[in-house]
Amino acid sequence: MEYVYAAMVLHSAHKEVNEGNLKKVIEAAGSKADEGKVKALVAALEGVNIENAIKEAQAASVVISAEKPAEKKEEKKEEKAAEEKMEKAAAGLGALFGWFLIKMFFFRREKKEELIGKYIDNQNKIDLLLSSIENFDKQKEYWFKRKEDFKVEINSLVKDIKEFKFNRDKVNAPLEDLKQQKNKNNSELKSLLKRLRNLNEDKSRVLKEYDVKINPQKLQERINYLEKQVETETSFKREKVLMVEIRKLKGMFNGAGPLLDLEKKIDAVRREVAEARKKEDEFHNKMQDLVGDKSYSDFIESSKKIIELKKMQEEAFQNFINNKDLYLKARHNLKIRIENVSALKNKVDREKEISDKEKVLINKKAIEIEEKLRREKKLTTEDIITLGAKER
Repeated sequence: MEYVYAAMVLHSAHKEVNEGNLKKVIEAAGSKADEGKVKALVAALEGVNIENAIKEAQAASVVISAEKPAEKKEEKKEEKAAEEKMEKAAAGLGALFGWFLIKMFFFRREKKEELIGKYIDNQNKIDLLLSSIENFDKQKEYWFKRKEDFKVEINSLVKDIKEFKFNRDKVNAPLEDLKQQKNKNNSELKSLLKRLRNLNEDKSRVLKEYDVKINPQKLQERINYLEKQVETETSFKREKVLMVEIRKLKGMFNGAGPLLDLEKKIDAVRREVAEARKKEDEFHNKMQDLVGDKSYSDFIESSKKIIELKKMQEEAFQNFINNKDLYLKARHNLKIRIENVSALKNKVDREKEISDKEKVLINKKAIEIEEKLRREKKLTTEDIITLGAKER
């Protein structure tokens, strides 16, 4: 009631009924102003014509007083006037309190409905957050498992590579010896090829110099063949023909003597080149037997696979981190929403408790008004609003 009294004081002093002025009056009276009650009173009186409310209350009090028995004439006029003034003030104050009570009833009901709306909205958002958290958690666990699977596969490949290197180290000594022998053979092969190239150049020069049309080697083979024919020939005439051809071929062969020497050297070098290449193949095969072509190719493939898997593992880990951040953020938001819902529920319960108390007062006042109706007394605007509030 002290806040209503403060409002009455401000109205009587023709001051605006606002939060600042109400606080000053209450504090001036030696009390500490309650911020919530001050705000509630200002909100309740918003749009209320205090002067009209007092007049209506005074009009109601006149009707009530008209039904009372006449006062004794022997009472002094001063006492009667003072009593009437107090009754009017009490009636005006009661009317104002009635307006405030009803106004606060509707205000609290609207506030409670607003709080319930916010409560439902937050509860819906909590349901969405719970669904998001479940999804982020599944994604988080999925990408973590993928990362671990990649790790297992990488470790297995690394093990294979280590085993390959270990086996390779075991054959390094004989392999190195084979490499040295192969390199020596390659050097000899290069030297032979160079020598063969020089001999062929000499052969070309001799062929050009002596204008040799027939290969001396083939010429020698022909002479040898004919000489064998002469040894076995029984016909003198035929033998004579063969001897003429032999002499002719030998005359040609005597001019190609240097060429024949070159051919012999070239043949000898070619045999050495063939032998060197044969050795090169043997060295290569022995080295492959030690290293193993398949093992080496597997080593290369495993190395490439490890690089690919590490890249995929990094991507999986990044996806895990991203979903973990979203998961934690959603959990944080859920905590805030749950706190909001809890706070809203407390407010709704508190507003319901206050509203129930106010409703008791309104119902009590409504009973008094219904009694006035039975007695056919005049109802005030406050009475009508009170009955409307009771119906609601």
